[in-house]
Amino acid sequence: NDERISAISTIAGNGMLGAQPQGQSATRTPIQPKALAPVSGDRVYILGRNGIFRLEADNTFTKIAGGQGGSLGGPALDFPIDADALAVDGDLLVFGRRNASELYQIDLMTGIVDIFAVGAPCRQLIFEPSGDLLALTDGIVRRVSRTTRLASTVCGDTNIGTSGDGGPATLARTTAEGMLLEPNGDILLAETQGHKLRRIAAATGIITTIAGTGQLGGANGDGGPATAAQIVGPRRLARNDAGELFILTGSTIRKIDTAGIITTVAGTGSDTGEGVSPRLSASLGQFD
Repeated sequence: NDERISAISTIAGNGMLGAQPQGQSATRTPIQPKALAPVSGDRVYILGRNGIFRLEADNTFTKIAGGQGGSLGGPALDFPIDADALAVDGDLLVFGRRNASELYQIDLMTGIVDIFAVGAPCRQLIFEPSGDLLALTDGIVRRVSRTTRLASTVCGDTNIGTSGDGGPATLARTTAEGMLLEPNGDILLAETQGHKLRRIAAATGIITTIAGTGQLGGANGDGGPATAAQIVGPRRLARNDAGELFILTGSTIRKIDTAGIITTVAGTGSDTGEGVSPRLSASLGQFD
């Protein structure tokens, strides 16, 4: 067993609906999080239902954006926030929606909000080291140039499905709802409806399946090769410093180690409650 993941605990939010005050202890504050963007100094930017907040190193919140009646070119604290994704690169924060093409930016030095780009609806955003921005929505990955602010397609088309392994990602079909940028520039995709993980090679642009059989029927295969396992509804991906890949499904977290072996490290598959005790008996709730 991996003793490094022995329990699940709450770092922010009280599990209740309500207002989102700032300056209050993070664990006492209702936050209704939709997306996270960790940055240096143990700080995390959190996209809530009606605002953007920063979780400070002292475990309190600072409100960054969200109000009524504001406009572009003005303070982000007055600007109404209706978003699904955010990403931070230095002093630039970008947020957007899955069903709208506009991306908005906040200058974190001045607090001013404005348009970043048009043509990239998103349910997840990731900045590349170059400063370009990856935007994922409805199985399509787009890259927004930091300099021109123009969007180009990296993977997928408007047709629903999962196909194209071994060929150019631009011609492939995916159902991805989550992605992960690897240090070498490869992009991993969590095929939520395709029940597998895929890789877009940075060097070639070729897409391949790296884990999951694509079959629906249960979270089977623990202790064996990830390529032979059933991975039902993967939604988000993360990798630790040891090179292990973590997969968030609807209500479990699974891990693929550096040898390609998959195990379940958290969650029971239950969709109720939170779970603050041993990792495998915790209920993680449904992720959307």
